[in-house]
Amino acid sequence: MRKFTRSWATSLFLIAAGAAGATPPQAVDVIDTLFAESEGAVWVLREVRDNHGLHTVVQTDIVLVEIDKATGEERGQKPVKRVVDLGLDFEERSRLLPLEEAVNPYDVYDIHAAWPLHTPESWRGENSWLDAEGFTFIGYDDKRYQMPLEALRARVEGSLVQSRRLMPLIRIGAGTIGPDPFDPADWSLTEECRMGPVFVLEPGKSALARLDCDEEALFSRLRMWVLLPVQD
Repeated sequence: MRKFTRSWATSLFLIAAGAAGATPPQAVDVIDTLFAESEGAVWVLREVRDNHGLHTVVQTDIVLVEIDKATGEERGQKPVKRVVDLGLDFEERSRLLPLEEAVNPYDVYDIHAAWPLHTPESWRGENSWLDAEGFTFIGYDDKRYQMPLEALRARVEGSLVQSRRLMPLIRIGAGTIGPDPFDPADWSLTEECRMGPVFVLEPGKSALARLDCDEEALFSRLRMWVLLPVQD
């Protein structure tokens, strides 16, 4: 396959021109990965992947999300990287987009005396469910961990809106001429979502659960970790 060397602006123009005939829907995926834990917080690495309605382009924004272990509320989000994959036809396939105040996520290990956090291989979801009452999980300690549906909806929308504000939509080619498809309010938690991995984080205090959502019409996915407080 022939390789081309072009400027960033020229590359995007040619991609848009070539894709105008038959573009796929613009799909935005949000994928959370557990990253670190300290005495007081949990950190998640969030990837926001946007194909811009084009066959060959994938933009990935990486955000570091900090969650308070006592309250389950987010303490804040910080930008890590913003990179565009132009596809196989370009010699300089990858483009890093400039970010102000980007952070190195591995610094949390030094700054906060944190340790790595992963989904346990032994997690079990038999005693967990998502319904009209919200996220519920009965842990191995027989404690009930729960977040009401409205609180869960507010948590999801607030977190995703903050991610988009931190890294606003950029326009690439003909696929992103319409409204921003990244609308957290579009997710129907009881129809398009389910409970994914879930496990007790601190016995008698909190559990971590992943919300898994799929929007089949737009091929969009959401994988978001939330902290469930114990119910007395």
